[in-house]
Amino acid sequence: MGIDQSCVLQEPRHQAGPSLQRRVPNPALTYQLNQTLLSIDRRLASLEFGAYVRAVDDASFELYPLLRSELGETQARLFLLKISNLLVSKYECTFRHTAVISSPIGLLIDASNSCGLRCPGCVHSANKSVNNFDWPKGILSEATFRKFIEQRGPFAFDVYFANYGEPLLNPLTPKLVEMSRRFLLPSYASSSLSIKRLDVDAVVRSGLNFLIMSIDGVSADVYQRYRRRGNLELVLENVRRLVDAKTRLNSYTPILHWQFLVFEHNAHEIEAVKELSRQLGVNQLALAKPYRVDWDDSSIIVKEDWVSQTLTYDHDRRAYSSAMGKMLENLDTEVIARHFSQSWSDRLEEIGGEQVAANARQDPGGARCTWLYKCATMDSHGRVMPCARPPSSTDNLVFSSHDDDRHFNSEKHRLARQFFADPSRYEAQIEGLPPQDIPWCSQCWHPNTKLDISTEENVRQHLGNISLFNLLSEECKNSLTNW
Repeated sequence: MGIDQSCVLQEPRHQAGPSLQRRVPNPALTYQLNQTLLSIDRRLASLEFGAYVRAVDDASFELYPLLRSELGETQARLFLLKISNLLVSKYECTFRHTAVISSPIGLLIDASNSCGLRCPGCVHSANKSVNNFDWPKGILSEATFRKFIEQRGPFAFDVYFANYGEPLLNPLTPKLVEMSRRFLLPSYASSSLSIKRLDVDAVVRSGLNFLIMSIDGVSADVYQRYRRRGNLELVLENVRRLVDAKTRLNSYTPILHWQFLVFEHNAHEIEAVKELSRQLGVNQLALAKPYRVDWDDSSIIVKEDWVSQTLTYDHDRRAYSSAMGKMLENLDTEVIARHFSQSWSDRLEEIGGEQVAANARQDPGGARCTWLYKCATMDSHGRVMPCARPPSSTDNLVFSSHDDDRHFNSEKHRLARQFFADPSRYEAQIEGLPPQDIPWCSQCWHPNTKLDISTEENVRQHLGNISLFNLLSEECKNSLTNW
């Protein structure tokens, strides 16, 4: 699986706002803000959806003038878009809504569907006898990404540039990172770094927050047992160049996170990789227990008794928060204003209004897949999928396209959510449908216990690291993310 665990654009519509790092929040405002948000969240169980949506709209109307005086116009709007989306999404996920008006809080984007490696267990594996994945090569265009990020970015909390492709094969990736920052989206990427033409300065200047470097050996023969077609000498040189570029450009980011997947064939190099990673100057080393891939290659065996661990060599939270805060300097005022002009009640009307709201509430018990409420995945061809699993000849996981403005509310998304909300109704709805119109989710065997973005883990951390959210109390941050 792809997730193992300098094009600075200046356009007139992108304006800086006042920075919260340089001011002490107004105590009266913070009290009113937190009490208002907590009051709405506490009424989640008692309000029908239509009334809940109106309460969110009323709160935004009431709080906007106060926040504007404290943060400036664009930052105030963006704050309310993200926080109100959290409230609405929490309600819809809790009560198993099939049609939603919320937007995904995490975005998973393949900047490139291509990869030069052929690692076992991946869509790019050379073992064609087990590889039936539907994964066409290609790189993401600026136009496709712009449409997607302008629609979803103002509501989301981070973007991950890698699923099954090598993002740094796309020369536009630094530019895509920069575009994401206009909506206050921390960005992450995962790379093998086995890339001959790597513009390390562009990567650092882009503002990329976190780079996972997948390197599973310190000797060439051991490394290539899994990272097939990879060039370890080139990889290590690219690590050195990234460390040097961060120093030259005086940038704390991206955090360089060396990920070493522990198999039986490379476990003897663990002490050596600890020493080498320290010498090279990376921020972190993760010695991780991977997913099994012996179904693809029986010679690649996971070290089953290994317990994942992360060693941190350099962690400066103040420097990291400062890097996060720089995203506030170039926000997209035009797109943010356009989304802010539409109320949540308007969005509810678009999917059927009060009738939908009245029938939306489901029993909050039972199984559910929160990928269907929290995340959206898009590959480099603009295909929209519900999760990190790749589509195949048997797994119908292409739900929509970036060209469809309702892609997070596509018919397949609704059917998949219906399966968890009411299986009997789901069976009635799919009766007579051709196989290609039936989402694969009802057959999914994966426990789905780990998301690319967890509200309790990732979003909670972002609320603590990004200065825009300093106005929120710890109680309010916990309440907004405890789902």
